[in-house]
Amino acid sequence: MAKFDRKRLKAGVKESTEYSNRTRDSKGSSSRQPIDIEALEKAGYTKFIPDGKKTNYISVIPYFPGDNDPRQGNVKEAKRQSTYFLDFWTHKITTNGDIYVCPNATFKRKCPICEYREENRGKLDKEAWSEVKPIRRALYAILDETDSSSFVKFWYTPYNMVEREIQEIVEDERTGEITYFADDEDGSTIKFKFEDKGGGNWKFSGFSFEERKFEITDEMLEFVQDNPLDKFLVPTDYDELARVFDPYGSAQIEEELEEENEEREEKKPKRQPVRKNKDVCPIEGGEFGKDFNEYDECIECDVFEKCAEKYDELIEEEKEEEEEEEEEEEEVIVEKEKPKRIPKKEKNVRSSKIKIITDEEEEEEEEEEEEEVEQQRRKPALRRRTK
Repeated sequence: MAKFDRKRLKAGVKESTEYSNRTRDSKGSSSRQPIDIEALEKAGYTKFIPDGKKTNYISVIPYFPGDNDPRQGNVKEAKRQSTYFLDFWTHKITTNGDIYVCPNATFKRKCPICEYREENRGKLDKEAWSEVKPIRRALYAILDETDSSSFVKFWYTPYNMVEREIQEIVEDERTGEITYFADDEDGSTIKFKFEDKGGGNWKFSGFSFEERKFEITDEMLEFVQDNPLDKFLVPTDYDELARVFDPYGSAQIEEELEEENEEREEKKPKRQPVRKNKDVCPIEGGEFGKDFNEYDECIECDVFEKCAEKYDELIEEEKEEEEEEEEEEEEVIVEKEKPKRIPKKEKNVRSSKIKIITDEEEEEEEEEEEEEVEQQRRKPALRRRTK
């Protein structure tokens, strides 16, 4: 029996307990999200869920964005300005509930859903139009002031429900003074109420600022800096989004085409090993010279040049054969067009010149000769009668 590894057992129990604790509020949704929640939790963040029974108090933690940030990802790191939330846009696929980052609104790249929306501007009804509109979202790193045992939490929210409401109170209507609530030292605590009406219908209200009573520590700042929020954004590939959106059923067509291509690849002639010093096509079923450049593999074939030369030879031979056939046909035509020669007959002894006699003239002559003989035969008889 193998030795029992108690240390390994303890480590497994610890990891299993921590994972269960991290995911205790999970709803079990299998839909795709635009942020990698699992990666956020593995990095050390915990998910913030607003309390629906009492007032919520949070402080937003600022950070310098990383390379995946939509606004500053292309800026040199030393020149990037700090921010306090990840601002991005998404599309929700109504057929399965999956949510994807909108490439166009977020990164100024091509997006098949936005293209469809523009192509059908004015043609879609209100409901269909809202389904293809990108939705703005926000991701924060926060300090939950009502949970003293927690470290840094992440808060993923619709922009209009939270950030827009915060911006409504940022500027003092009387003095015009701006409250920089996300400042790490002189910022403010955000106070608000939350109500979950069920079915994903939430309500945020009562936003206001209060003096911050909890410190944002250097440890928190360093943690968020090492794990910038844009690191957990899941960018969307154009082709991937086109397949899942598919308003015209093109994904099914594309899938069928892919299957046809796979079948074609399977049926594709296999290459045979090239025999040195022999004019052999390395493709199974291919004929050297005759099938030149007929296959996709021809361009990289080891005998491409020789095959091309053989192909040219075959073409020349074919031309020569065609020319010979044409010449033979012309000779036959000339023979057919030549006048028929009249066969020569016997010479007419009564003429000093040689006369060519036709068949009709010959018959007439024969008849005349027969009459002459008949007359000669009759003459003695007539003489006998006169006596």
